[in-house]
Amino acid sequence: MKILLYIIGILTGYFMSAQTISGIVTDGKGNPVSGANVYIKNTLLGATTSNKGEFSFNVEKEKIPFYLLVESKGNGMESVRVENINEYIKIIVIKGGKEKKIEEVIVTGSLFKSGDLSNATAFSSSDIYTNPNALGDIIRAMENVPGVQFVPGDGRLYIRGGTSEESKIFIDGLLVLSPYTATRPNNAVRGRFSPDLFQGINLSTGGFSSEYGQAMSGALMLDSKKQNQYEDKSDISFTTVGAWGGFTKKRESDVFHITGNYTNLTLYNALFPDRNDWNRPYQQISSEIYYQRLIKNGVWKFFGSYANYNFSLNEKTPDYAKIRRDFSVEDIYTYITLNYDLGNRYKLYAGVNFGYSAQRIEGALIPWDVMKQEENLSHSKILIKKKMGGSFEFKVGGELLYKTYNQNYKTEKSVFHPYFTHVLSTGFSEFNWAITHKLGTNMGLRIDNSSLLKESAWSPRFSLNYNPNKKNQISAFLGTYFQSPDNDMLKYNRNLDFSYADNYILSYTYTAYNLFFKAETYYKKYHDLVTYSVNSLNNRFYESISNSGFGDAKGIDLFLKSGFTNFKYWISYSYIDTERKFLNYPIKTQPSFIAKHTASFIGKYWIQSCKTQVAISTNYSSGRPYNNPNSPGFNQNKIRDYWNTSLGIAYLPKENIVVYANLSNLLGIKQVLGYEYSSQSDDQGVYTKQKILPSADRVFFLGVFITISKNKKLNQLDKL
Repeated sequence: MKILLYIIGILTGYFMSAQTISGIVTDGKGNPVSGANVYIKNTLLGATTSNKGEFSFNVEKEKIPFYLLVESKGNGMESVRVENINEYIKIIVIKGGKEKKIEEVIVTGSLFKSGDLSNATAFSSSDIYTNPNALGDIIRAMENVPGVQFVPGDGRLYIRGGTSEESKIFIDGLLVLSPYTATRPNNAVRGRFSPDLFQGINLSTGGFSSEYGQAMSGALMLDSKKQNQYEDKSDISFTTVGAWGGFTKKRESDVFHITGNYTNLTLYNALFPDRNDWNRPYQQISSEIYYQRLIKNGVWKFFGSYANYNFSLNEKTPDYAKIRRDFSVEDIYTYITLNYDLGNRYKLYAGVNFGYSAQRIEGALIPWDVMKQEENLSHSKILIKKKMGGSFEFKVGGELLYKTYNQNYKTEKSVFHPYFTHVLSTGFSEFNWAITHKLGTNMGLRIDNSSLLKESAWSPRFSLNYNPNKKNQISAFLGTYFQSPDNDMLKYNRNLDFSYADNYILSYTYTAYNLFFKAETYYKKYHDLVTYSVNSLNNRFYESISNSGFGDAKGIDLFLKSGFTNFKYWISYSYIDTERKFLNYPIKTQPSFIAKHTASFIGKYWIQSCKTQVAISTNYSSGRPYNNPNSPGFNQNKIRDYWNTSLGIAYLPKENIVVYANLSNLLGIKQVLGYEYSSQSDDQGVYTKQKILPSADRVFFLGVFITISKNKKLNQLDKL
């Protein structure tokens, strides 16, 4: 009761002491701009404009002076200095007009966007960073997007019935070789790259541009920040799992940004022991360097990252009472890109990257084995884009992917040493046509040729988009997607073909005052999926590999984002009905990584009087199937439903200091991630069963984040 009275007292004091700021947002022609986000810089305090372009929200007097930022659909960002709260503030966003016709009516496929590239914003970057279930991880945040499967104990992207290998990640248009951190089996990975680098985080759950390939299910496209979005500053943070630091130097024509991270779970495991039997707790050392330079008529960017992971533990399996597993992983990724205005509405993009990943695992499958594996990927791409008036846009390009794979697997009795080189050459084109102000179409074609598979694959893609008014959009899409078999298949058999997925999507989007709603239904048909057979349940040496697999997926995805004053929330729900015959599945059935029903809720409330943000997130998935060899059938059993609720609290003792605490599985639900069985049956013909459990029932995180800058109001709140 005392706590309740205390909270009521805080809220009462806040509303009594706060004043209201109000105003209107219009475009260059004086028309009201609805659905624009208006907020105070470096805070989460703000509102969304009404149909008349008006906004109002509460603000404390001591905040004066401050800057109001405005972000709106189809327009840029505007900044206004406020020195008097009592004034009615008028803000004009001047970007837009006829040149935006194409962007207004063309939305290719199922796209969920953030950042100032958005023409159909489902969430802002702060929505991603303040998700307590994500803890600053872009990939984990995407699990709250409808169409994305949350697979406990994995952490990778699974989209609309596809495996994680069928969803690819691109940075500034280039494919990333190794986008995830290293971890032990049955423990969720995280995204490798810092969210601080990106102004656009765009997830396509189907129907994406012909510019992006080698992904049958989905694509996560990350676009780095522009030079004017950086400020001179130094950041440092100390957490229960390590330390992080960053430095940014911005000049008139360039910007330099560098970060360093050290993670060590030794102290955390001593304070909060988990289920793992550690020999050497998880350690990570990583760094990122980013440089961007403005040149006449263009900009070029350089990015480099390095990560090293090292840990050792003892694990019990159904076959062995104890396996000592030692992991050592090293990842390098770098790229350089150029965006250049050729004049006469021609624009050039050119980029090249290089990725290297090496891992050494002792005890990978059985005691005393050693697996060494190295992968290289170089991706080169060039494209030219041309705008023809306000209604037409055309782009054409080509790319080259050069991949090498080298594995050495040793046991006491044998050595397995596969090695191959794979070259993919690609041509693609795309045409956007705004037929009318309300109706637009997108047509694309992609052709890939594989040196290893000795075949070519064609991918036509088409969408039609209709905007009856500014609030509503209806889109239809159809297209074919394909990709080459992954390395785990090619190392056994290189006489394989591309695998395909035909996509059919119908989408509806509604955007109004303080509301974003999206509903989609889809159907996917798979063919030429890779299948194989094994001699035992856990045998990783595949036989009879071919492209005889097939399947389909159909479902509906719903998304709602809304809120008022200092409270924002978003809700997502997905239903999927999918079956596949692929991998070692003897029949067509629901895959073990698929839950028919998934849902999530995120709510955030900013309490200005005590400068605190409280956020809560809940994830639900219905039971996923698993195969029980002790019963007839295949994938005939299901694990119990999964629930996880997380709480995050951020407090600002000073403008430049954030104290953040996060607790996962707030309700203390005992989770079961799955089951695994012995590879051989006992004398009674029974396979030994073992539960797959999370490392810990709950995870607690505490950190202090400090920003040093001439701008005393800069902080890292948007990352949390």
